[in-house]
Amino acid sequence: MPKSRQAVILIHGVGEQRPLDTLRKFVRNILGEKRDVRNKPDKMSTLFELRRLQLGSKGRCQPQTDFYEYYWAHHMRDTKVRMLISWIRTLMFRWPCEITKTLRPYYYLLWFCFVIIGWCLFIGYIKIGFGIVIGLAVGFFLDYNCLRIGYGVIDDAARYLNPTPDNVIQRNKIREEGIKLLDALHKSRKYNRIVIVGHSLGSVIAYDLIRLYWSFVVPTENFKTISTKFFDNWRSEAELIFERSSSNAERVEKFQQLQNKIWFTLRKAKYPWLIHDLITIGSPLAHAETLLAKTPDEFEEKKKDGEYPCAPPLPNQDWYYSKPVILPDGRRWNVQVPTHAVPFIAVRWTNIFFPHRKLILGDFIGGPLQPVFGWGIRDIKVDLINIFDKSLLSHTRYWKYAYNDKQNISKSNLNDRKDPTTEIRKYLRLDIERGKKLPPV
Repeated sequence: MPKSRQAVILIHGVGEQRPLDTLRKFVRNILGEKRDVRNKPDKMSTLFELRRLQLGSKGRCQPQTDFYEYYWAHHMRDTKVRMLISWIRTLMFRWPCEITKTLRPYYYLLWFCFVIIGWCLFIGYIKIGFGIVIGLAVGFFLDYNCLRIGYGVIDDAARYLNPTPDNVIQRNKIREEGIKLLDALHKSRKYNRIVIVGHSLGSVIAYDLIRLYWSFVVPTENFKTISTKFFDNWRSEAELIFERSSSNAERVEKFQQLQNKIWFTLRKAKYPWLIHDLITIGSPLAHAETLLAKTPDEFEEKKKDGEYPCAPPLPNQDWYYSKPVILPDGRRWNVQVPTHAVPFIAVRWTNIFFPHRKLILGDFIGGPLQPVFGWGIRDIKVDLINIFDKSLLSHTRYWKYAYNDKQNISKSNLNDRKDPTTEIRKYLRLDIERGKKLPPV
């Protein structure tokens, strides 16, 4: 039996990060500075700027873990002003009811600024001198604040989330290279399990890679066909979990245990799928109906069509279909394989976010995902004690520190608090394969 080994892929968010900066901070703060982490060549990525960080096995409890960074920021260069304006226009020219409640105050604020600037320009036509002063002030503000922030941060979201002809090539490159990385990890035959962690816009990319790569998976000749009864039984069990669970926490826990069983069953049947967990952190997918579609109705239609998979799959979606396979001896054999719409029958989804309140507190970008993508997602609200970190800056504080590691705070103050670093560490589940070793695909 080969040594148990797993891979964690971290996908960074918006901004102009250097390669590996995010990964180094993540590994250092999540694992602790005292852990033995080795810097090794990254032979899976097509970008030579990258390295992998390796955490050695910890006895029989934890397999060897390789941390990879999927770096995509270099694809979002040379953004033009019209690209940013195009995305903002698609968000502004909607009815307020089509904007999620968390984003609605910022929607009104954007319109307010737009009206003020328009009014100043109008005054400029009437009183040229006054207009020049106001114009210079507005121009200074836009140049050194709005546009600076826009080009450094917002432009990434504007281009990835807006599928106009200007952005399609960049979107495709990001997804293509991500798929290549997943494919290389699967085909290397080194790993027993893969975890994907996505922060901010990186969580949207992570979601896209899972739904796309799931549809690309083709059973190999070693695949042991799974009967229709297998899928029907799991589907019935998921429905019973929803109906009979006494609380949301119990429902999620039982469903994720079911996902774990399905993942192991598919692995034992030689189905070539290693992704076991998805962890989204401060994810804008909380606003998916605004960001991923023109209207909430269009978003719901895309979910029903399986374009945007849910956890669990929607009631009207098929879990499997019959696929003809040609065996090495030339015989034709029909096997039952999962449909393109159901990757989350086998991928557990954990979502970590700072709750947003009072306009300037918490993370307005992230939020709960259960209302958007299904009751099978484990939503975890986290908190910080430092009032400065509780501001809108909390979006960048998810693995800054853990209470018990970095702050001298008594346990009595932590009874009702969950710090993000500890929760991320917990749901990485790096010791998940204890006693359940499986060979690579």
